[in-house]
Amino acid sequence: MATQKAQVKWEVRQDDIFPLGDAAHHYWSGYFTSRPSLKRQVRFASNFLNSARQMEVISGVTAEEVDTPTTRPSPPVGQSWTDSMEGAIGVATHHDGMSGTERQDVSNDYSQRISEGHFEVEAGVAKSLQKLAGITEEIGHCNCNEAGNCLNISVCAYTTGADSFKVIAWNPEGQNTTSWLRLPVSGAAYTVTDLSTKAVVPNQATVIDARTKALPLLCKIVTLSRFACSPSR
Repeated sequence: MATQKAQVKWEVRQDDIFPLGDAAHHYWSGYFTSRPSLKRQVRFASNFLNSARQMEVISGVTAEEVDTPTTRPSPPVGQSWTDSMEGAIGVATHHDGMSGTERQDVSNDYSQRISEGHFEVEAGVAKSLQKLAGITEEIGHCNCNEAGNCLNISVCAYTTGADSFKVIAWNPEGQNTTSWLRLPVSGAAYTVTDLSTKAVVPNQATVIDARTKALPLLCKIVTLSRFACSPSR
């Protein structure tokens, strides 16, 4: 409001404000376009972490109950089952992290550590949802492999390997919200039913392109590398 009252005409830039030159022949570029894969992974992981923290507090589930500690070469960040993932995201959001000025092996390490912490948090979320919703059956997650280290790939072995399944949606906001859910499935059509009302929910099946289908195959080719599979998607 104060800006509008000032009636100031601001400069409009059509080019990238960067690259930044901090010395002769030293230029930093790509702040807003580089590392799209890592930026997406951090954004999604941050959202998941915030929801997990809510469940952790409300349910009271402890790290001992989760019993899926993240293996880290450094000392543990804390005693909570969300702490390792929090530490990994905290380091990755450094201005030299997501901005892309770090070396590729450093970027790979960010991605790997977030993935490892994500696996522990998934286990905690499952325990929390079981406790909060009174569910006794196992709750699965969309991991790319049995180890849980799917890094940054939109693959869900749990949903694509089943003819039918149930989905639990958690709203971390303080008010009601409406959102689309995107689930990888096998088949041309599904019937989606709201279990609370028995009403059929509108849905649409969209065929994915051949390049996306090939990503899991590309991952298998490079599994000898510790930092495998971090495509820019």
